Amino acid sequence: MKHRLTVEERMASAPLAVQNAVLAQSHPLEPGAVSVMGRFFDALELRGEAHDNPSTAVFTDAAKSESTLATLLKSLETYAPQICTAAGRDLRRDYYRARTEAQTQDRPNEGAVIPETAPSKWPAAWQAKYVGIYHAPNLRPATKKRHIASISRCADLLLVAGADATLDYLTGYLLAQELRKRGIKHKTIAGYLGGLLALEKYSEADGVTVASLNSLIQQHLTDAKFEDKEKLPRLQTIMAQGGFAFIAETAGQLRSAAAARAGWTLQKQRLLQMVALLAVHMNKPARTSDVARWVIGVNLIRHPSGLWELVWEQQKTSVETEAGLLWEEVSEILDELILGGRPDRTIHQRYDTLQGANWLTLEDRCLASKLPSQLIKEAIGIPSHDLRTLAADYLRLHDPETAPNTIRTHLGHSTFEAGKEYSILCENDVADQTWKDIRETVKAKL
Repeated sequence: MKHRLTVEERMASAPLAVQNAVLAQSHPLEPGAVSVMGRFFDALELRGEAHDNPSTAVFTDAAKSESTLATLLKSLETYAPQICTAAGRDLRRDYYRARTEAQTQDRPNEGAVIPETAPSKWPAAWQAKYVGIYHAPNLRPATKKRHIASISRCADLLLVAGADATLDYLTGYLLAQELRKRGIKHKTIAGYLGGLLALEKYSEADGVTVASLNSLIQQHLTDAKFEDKEKLPRLQTIMAQGGFAFIAETAGQLRSAAAARAGWTLQKQRLLQMVALLAVHMNKPARTSDVARWVIGVNLIRHPSGLWELVWEQQKTSVETEAGLLWEEVSEILDELILGGRPDRTIHQRYDTLQGANWLTLEDRCLASKLPSQLIKEAIGIPSHDLRTLAADYLRLHDPETAPNTIRTHLGHSTFEAGKEYSILCENDVADQTWKDIRETVKAKL
């Protein structure tokens, strides 16, 4: 009869504390957990690697599949929390990427498929015009799909809005009024009406009809600018909570929550992203599209002293701006972000490895341009653009006489028109010094 190995035999290379933790478990372990941990510690011993920084090779030796690796990571978190699983997390991410890429190759055009016929719920007159959008040579598939979705939304509301299928100003106006009743923002309404405009435009309609719909769209886009004033209540709430002091305190709480998470979890990575975003925005608030594109070694540069420097060209204005050397506390947070649970002694190697990588994904790919703002909103309840206004408010309260000039430089406005609320350009050193004086009062809570 074949001898069945005991836990002690299968995990002979594991530290005694880990063996005891497994043996003390009152309920059955996940199938394969003991075996895969045994192989892991065997590989660790064979390769002579430190427990606080196992290489990818150790995880590969122990787990030959994505599911087995998942079991190993969960088991190490439970029974051997002293083991750094950062390399294993990266390996699991590689498994996931390979799997999703393979699935995408199996259906390469799935996301770009445009239906040959219009949705049946559209009015017959709209269905007849669909061929124009379908064959429009200068519309990307994604744009066509967006227009189709917008037109379908309008079709759903025709009856309740009291409109008919005539594509004119009155129909657009009635639909827009119905959408406003439902709390839809002006910018979104302009997008819905843009679908109707495309339907009419690409069906070779007369210019008067197209012009009337376009004027209605422009009206809602203009109203959307005033709608931005809705951020005032959000800012008042943040100020009542303590302003940047509240943001610093929140960043500290999220940082503690991240420290309590296992190093390989996506939740921990997301928390560290939030902390880093809040911290950097307290140094200098940037536009979310710029933040999403920052590259390690190009925009975020780590100096031998351990301090990080931030400099970038603004996508909107093509003007270069900078935050200079970041606070020591923020630099520590950026170190934590790129280490991902690895020991501090590996920071220089890790930084060199990540040269050219996106600062948030730690890969070649960037986050979606709006995601940094969404993460900030998830953390503190307001989008990142509100932080630019909040910084302006702080500067105005600090020194009303110099604030207009200082704000314009600090927020990176390239023209007088863009920063007319804050007056004319001022020297960078004035903005940097003023902001440095203010931020000293809030950074201690990080």
